[in-house]
Amino acid sequence: VQTGGKILVSGTATVNGVHFYFIGDASQYEMAYHGYHDLKTMNNQKLAIFEFDGTVIEGNSMFLFFREVSGGAIPYIWGLLSTSGIAMCRALRLCSKKTYYQHLTRHFLRGMTREEIMAASRQFLFVLNKSVRGKVIAGIQKRRLDNYRMVLMSEGLADVIRPWAAQFGISDVMARELEYDADGRFTGSFAKTDDGLADLESTLQNKLNATQSDEVLAVSLRRKNAYLEKIATRYCLL
Repeated sequence: VQTGGKILVSGTATVNGVHFYFIGDASQYEMAYHGYHDLKTMNNQKLAIFEFDGTVIEGNSMFLFFREVSGGAIPYIWGLLSTSGIAMCRALRLCSKKTYYQHLTRHFLRGMTREEIMAASRQFLFVLNKSVRGKVIAGIQKRRLDNYRMVLMSEGLADVIRPWAAQFGISDVMARELEYDADGRFTGSFAKTDDGLADLESTLQNKLNATQSDEVLAVSLRRKNAYLEKIATRYCLL
């Protein structure tokens, strides 16, 4: 991009008081994004929200975790067959995605304590690390160097994703919270505070203290993500 006699190839540059960005590369399934904003907004909070499932990792963390705690392919497949009724309801849009996920979670994690789930999540790190996309990790490191506050967003389970996020010093995880009883045992439901990510904008404001003047960079491999598009000031398809 040539502006004011200067050529921008990659990274960031300032031309005539305007900050320019160039992110990623353009190939068949990737897209470069460039945008700009006035430098007077640079003192505001900068958030980089990475979609976890399908972007940071290949696949769905919730289903991968259920297979892991099932103890093998056969028990896992049997569990899916046992919940095929609610899966059909979801396919016909007779129930919400949150209801479907809650039913699956209840089946696969029935009777487990918080300690048992957290221990399984730590063991599950090996599976997640094998599923990670290398270029996304490079993107996370780049945003950190650019002073972004890193956020992982998922419709999976927060207790499963947090141990992975901790490896990279990411403390903000927006995902489904499990409900535990007084003895620390999973009740079979999602926590009452879980909004199913239905209102991501409110979640950002409440949990991350984000304001309308903040810069929110959304990173996803999907060409359309309604949750991210709703709140992103910039959208980056890697």
